[in-house]
Amino acid sequence: MKLILFTAIFCTFYSFAGLPIDWNGSIQFDTHSISNARVAKNSLGTEGTNGSQEIAISSKTAKFQSYIFKLDPTIIVNDSVSIKGEFSNGYPRGNVFGRDTKVGGGTNRSLYQVSPNGNNGINVNQLYAELYADTAVFKVGKFSKGFGLGAVFDDGRDAGDRFFTPMEGMSALFRFANFSIEPFWSKISSTSGSNDKSITEKGISANYHNLNTNLEAGLLYAVRNIDSGNSVYSTNNQAGLGNGKITLIDLYAKKSWGKFSIAAELPILSGDVGETIAGEGESDIESNSLIVHSDYELNETWKINLKAGHVKGDDASTPEFEANFLNPNYKIAKILFNYNYRAVGDSAQNIFDRSITNTNFAAIGVDYVKNSWTWNLSLITAVANETAQANKDFYHHEEGGKFTAVKDQDTSYGMELDISFDYRWNTSTTLSGYMAYFAAGDYYAFTNTAQDLELEKPFATGMSLNVSF
Repeated sequence: MKLILFTAIFCTFYSFAGLPIDWNGSIQFDTHSISNARVAKNSLGTEGTNGSQEIAISSKTAKFQSYIFKLDPTIIVNDSVSIKGEFSNGYPRGNVFGRDTKVGGGTNRSLYQVSPNGNNGINVNQLYAELYADTAVFKVGKFSKGFGLGAVFDDGRDAGDRFFTPMEGMSALFRFANFSIEPFWSKISSTSGSNDKSITEKGISANYHNLNTNLEAGLLYAVRNIDSGNSVYSTNNQAGLGNGKITLIDLYAKKSWGKFSIAAELPILSGDVGETIAGEGESDIESNSLIVHSDYELNETWKINLKAGHVKGDDASTPEFEANFLNPNYKIAKILFNYNYRAVGDSAQNIFDRSITNTNFAAIGVDYVKNSWTWNLSLITAVANETAQANKDFYHHEEGGKFTAVKDQDTSYGMELDISFDYRWNTSTTLSGYMAYFAAGDYYAFTNTAQDLELEKPFATGMSLNVSF
């Protein structure tokens, strides 16, 4: 019904106002199979009790299918104004197959009769007016924002992106030769009632891009103000925030020399974040990450690429919260830091909602490009920055919360080997697939008891079909 309503509204604009509508978007269908998704052979019943890494799911194998749906209409009002939007369904931007079905109820007790449950409605992810002036482009409404390599702000425009950084407010993009400046204001969250209890963010991003020297550089400065009582941050074992203020300084640079390029992003977070761990009282945040990408094109067929990074974790020994979590769109592997495996046994969680945190990582890959085919072979390794140490407190980065360790935890996340391909069927259709083998490190064997888990080696395969229009 909601989709019909939105379609009717846009058709009304087109038919009666004579406004041209440009329909764009994409839809992706994918399937995944992960053997040994629990990572461990045995079950000790320690998940969620004392900082254990155990994943308590009934089946070792996880098999699921999903889709990503984005519909991006543009209404051209006149030469100075356009109205743009993005509609999708489910969270995030689609859903897992089988999540939007129910068995007939009431007098209908058929074991075969099923119907849509009506809970997977149309979401208005973006809806904004874009105004064009001689000196600037203004946005007012709901829109996305990206910056740098997407470590924190990511606009979700790439194929397969399920997430994006939302802005609900306004921005103004000014361009001067090789420079651009964009101040912005956004309301992140608000609650009903006389007391607004809102979260707002204001900031500015500045970029320099010189095509002659192949140099890009950028700076993003943002301040997020959190009113006491807002519930957005009262999750993940957080008791609830008082008044908070978080400052983000994000630096970005990219330089190319012929066939070689290197890019880096450095996000730095600081400020007051209230009570991040239940019972700990209000704390500050002092955190940062460093992400580096480099590419070298050997010839038209072969290319070498490298991703490396340091993402800070929390050591639970200082009053400051030090962990950093990258945007969930940012991925380095098909298994490691890619899926939220606890969602396999918990339908309330999302399998794709996983962020890279608490790690030093390196991923080196080789691309082979021939005609419509692109093949990639990647080797990924990672270690944890902060782990449990005997008789000391530690922070559980996967589920939140602070615990006291009875023994030491290993730092190795392990190594992974990925093989993937993209086949460009035509200009709008791409068929992709992958195989991944993960030699899990002893970091995942930790249960915070005298007995460690006996680890398996997960193996994953997947296929996807992406159609853009």
